Amino acid sequence: MKLPSRSPLLRFFLAFLLVGILASCAQAGGSLLPNQAKPTAPPAPKAGKTSMTGRLVGKKDGAPLLHVAVRLARVYRQGDQGAYVLDQARAPGNYTDDKGYFVIQDFDVYEYFIIIGEPNDNHYWIMQDSTTKPIGYKPEQDKVLDVGTLTVDFVP
Repeated sequence: MKLPSRSPLLRFFLAFLLVGILASCAQAGGSLLPNQAKPTAPPAPKAGKTSMTGRLVGKKDGAPLLHVAVRLARVYRQGDQGAYVLDQARAPGNYTDDKGYFVIQDFDVYEYFIIIGEPNDNHYWIMQDSTTKPIGYKPEQDKVLDVGTLTVDFVP
């Protein structure tokens, strides 16, 4: 839309408004879409522990998975074979927030599989690669592992 040349005050006001909107957008995570803003980083883990962050989105529509359980199942290996144990009473875990993000803080450093959903209800998903092999995550002591955005074939 072309503005009349005789309205410099109007042009100044529109430019000022646009700069304000862009500045607010940058402070909120760089996107005008509210469900795209990434939460603040979690604090450093306690000494000798580790933490994990990430985001869950659905494979079908890319929408964030809201208020879904995310648990870590410890992996035990013997040679090239492995098994995992998910003790739901003691396993590190948390729930995704209203934008699909999760933070699991201050847990012991081992290899883990990420389990999404409710295994007791037989309604869960294990993070896997393109060949359907479970993915092992190995966080480091005294660090936060950001696993990024995980696309899962899971419907809450």
